[in-house]
Amino acid sequence: MRIKITDSNLNDLLLYQNQLAGSQHTSQVAASQHVQDPQLGKFLQRYIHFEHFNIAQLCWQLDQELELQTDRLEAGISMNFMLSGGIYSEFEALPQPIRLKPMEHNLLFTCDSSGTHLFPTGTLLHNLHVSLSTEYFKSICTEEFRLSDLLLNSIERQSPILASAHNGNITSHMLQTIKGILECPFEGAVQKLYLEGKVLELLALQFENLQSTKERETRVLSKDTALAEEIRLYLEQHYMELASLQQLAKMFGTNEYKLKKVFRERFGRGVFTYAQELRLVHGLDLLTSGEKNVAQVAELLGYSHANHFTTAFRKHFGYPPSRVRK
Repeated sequence: MRIKITDSNLNDLLLYQNQLAGSQHTSQVAASQHVQDPQLGKFLQRYIHFEHFNIAQLCWQLDQELELQTDRLEAGISMNFMLSGGIYSEFEALPQPIRLKPMEHNLLFTCDSSGTHLFPTGTLLHNLHVSLSTEYFKSICTEEFRLSDLLLNSIERQSPILASAHNGNITSHMLQTIKGILECPFEGAVQKLYLEGKVLELLALQFENLQSTKERETRVLSKDTALAEEIRLYLEQHYMELASLQQLAKMFGTNEYKLKKVFRERFGRGVFTYAQELRLVHGLDLLTSGEKNVAQVAELLGYSHANHFTTAFRKHFGYPPSRVRK
C-alpha cells in the first residue's frame, strides 16, 4: 500500500519545521526531532539554517511506501547525497526523472517547481541535503567551471536543470566531508565558519566528480563499450522475447564470454539480470495502471508461478506487488 502525503502534511508530522517557517531571515536556526508514526514509520530529521545555506539530514525507516507531493520550491541549488536507501523524483519543470540509489549524488537548480517523490519501504533512507541560495551560489562560482556555467545560465533563465544526466558516485573524500558536517563539534559563529567551509569543500568535490562523470560519458566510446551499449539498446527493445546467450553472441558478432564480460563491466550486472529488471519495471507500470492483476502480470512476464514474480518484485523494489496502488 502506498501512502500519499503533501509537504504540508509532513510538516505537521515534523512539528519543528513549523518553528523554522518564520525564521528564514535570521542568522541561524537549528532543530532536531525524532517522530514515530503508526502508519508511516520512524523519522529522524536534523536541520540547520543559515542566511545563505541550509543543511538537512534525513533518516527515515518507512513501514509503507511513501509518495510525497511537494509544492512550489524556492529558487536555489540543491546538493543531494544518498547515503543509503533511495528516492525517485519527478519535477514538473524537468524533462527527466531523478533516481538516486545508495551512495549516489547529484546537483540540481530548482525554482517555482512542484514535484513528486517516491520512497520505498524495507531499507533505511539516509540522505544529506544541502541547499544554497542563488545569490550565494553566484557569488562563489564563476563561469570558468563547466558545471557552474551550466547552472548559472539556468539561474539567469530561471529554468530548473539537473547538473548531470548521470549521478555521481559518493567518494571516500566526500564521505569524510559529510562526516565532518554531521559531527560538527562547534557552536555559534565558529560552527557557521566550520560548516560553510565543509559545504564549499563538498560542492567542489561534487563539481569535480560530476564533471569527470560527464567527461567519461561524452568521451569517444571504446569498441567494448560500444558493444555493451548496442546490447543494452537491444535489451530495452526486446526484453519480452529475449534470445539465448548463444544467439545474442552470434547476433553481435562475438562470443558468449566476451558478451557477458563487456556488458557486466559497463553496467555492473549480467545480461539476463538487466532484462529481468526491465520486465519488472514493465510489470510495475501495468500494475500501477490497473490493466492487470498480479497473477496476470506474472504470466505475461513469463513467470511460471505468481509467487516467483512476487519474490523477484519484492527483491528489486523493496515491497510486494500487492502493495501497488492503482
